[in-house]
Amino acid sequence: NHNLENVTQEQHSLNKPNVNILIVEDNKINMLLTKTLIFKKFPNIKILEATNGLEAVEMTTLLKPEIILMDIQMPVMNGYEATSKIKKENPEIIIIALTAGVITGEKEKCMDIGMNDFIIKPIDKSQFENTLLKWINTIKK
Repeated sequence: NHNLENVTQEQHSLNKPNVNILIVEDNKINMLLTKTLIFKKFPNIKILEATNGLEAVEMTTLLKPEIILMDIQMPVMNGYEATSKIKKENPEIIIIALTAGVITGEKEKCMDIGMNDFIIKPIDKSQFENTLLKWINTIKK
């Protein structure tokens, strides 16, 4: 019975209901890949989509997601600007950069503007899942 409790706890953390993740990504293929990875590992999470930073800011105000996966290079408003605006209004929202990470100092810049974590594209499945799980487990629901 003790083992059953452990399994149940792990399942609970993987399937927290009412956790909303906003994916901010202008590339349709990257959006689909990110959604697929989330659905496979975290089937009960609700996914919201935005294609640029401005949409992300507007959706965050309306829908208050717990976690945002933020691309950096986007049209209209980039990930840095969007993160700054979102964190000003909602400092508790977890924002994870999704970036090719080829620019020197990009990770540091992401952390300096208030992002909570950093995932490099192309996405490594286990790194992606472990990073998400770490942050999902910090959400009090």
